[in-house]
Amino acid sequence: MVLLASVRDDRPRAVLLEQPVATFRSLVESRAYSLQLEWFLYGVLKHFDLPDLAGCLAPRRCWLMNATDSQGVPLPESELGLHYNHALEVYKQSAASGQLRFLVCTHQERREALEAWVRSS
Repeated sequence: MVLLASVRDDRPRAVLLEQPVATFRSLVESRAYSLQLEWFLYGVLKHFDLPDLAGCLAPRRCWLMNATDSQGVPLPESELGLHYNHALEVYKQSAASGQLRFLVCTHQERREALEAWVRSS
């Protein structure tokens, strides 16, 4: 849970998550999922979901690369924008609009995206 740890500790200046599940809610609402049982945090949705945690990172940089649905299939940026609408608004209010990004990359584009993240860190 790098995202949760980064919210609790302000030392990380930037976070890049590669192929994270987009939301915990998507796991609960799905009949099938690709995560193993030990990845589940029971009762967590009573308090927060992953988009809420991302919003708590503002204004620090947070990139989600190839965020997936419950089956491990990467979601398009437009769908991620819907899930993370509140987090995007928090970043906007923090004058950090470009710091929360969703990247959908092919395997070949992955290296370039990682290099761009390191350069901007």
